[in-house]
Order: sequence, then C-alpha cells, then structure tokens
Amino acid sequence: MAVLAVTEIKIDKTLGRVVQAKMGPVIRKGNEWMAAPAPVEVAEVVRAIKAGEDVFAIFLVKGQPVPGPKLRVQNLADGQEGIEIDGPEIAGMTLMDLPRF
Repeated sequence: MAVLAVTEIKIDKTLGRVVQAKMGPVIRKGNEWMAAPAPVEVAEVVRAIKAGEDVFAIFLVKGQPVPGPKLRVQNLADGQEGIEIDGPEIAGMTLMDLPRF
C-alpha cells in the first residue's frame, strides 16, 4: 500500500472547497519523495483514500517539510465528496494552511 502526501491545494472560490491537490508518493520513514507531487483532481485523492491508501498533508515549517495529519473523505452538503483533516485540528496544520497553486 502506498503512502501519499498532499503539499498544495487549489480552491474553487465559488464552491468554497478544494478541487485539486498536488499529491505524490512518499517513503514513510525519511520524508523522501518517490516521485514529485503532481496536480490531481480532488476525486483522485478521494479514490486513493477509499482504496485504503494512507494520504497525509505535508507542511513547510521553517522551510522544511513536516508530515502533518492524515486526510479523510468529507461528505459535502451537495452530495459531492471532498477531503479534510482526519482528527482534531492542529494549529498551523489545517487543510487551509496548505499553500495554494
């Protein structure tokens, strides 16, 4: 099973939610990328989570990548699916704290 990481997000301002993310596979220990993160539709992140992949957010802290919380599927009011942080909110490590592209 792969471990994937999300480094940046794109928000649709009209919908007010994440529509794309930069995601790539990482080595769980050592914080190394197996492949550079690439832009994907949020539906691809949702598919990975539903398939049992571990998907985490990666934040830059003092210029260094720091593993953040795991992501989970979010059921939106309009019946669509999105992504959100899994677990309690950590200051500075929310989905909205990720850089935008």
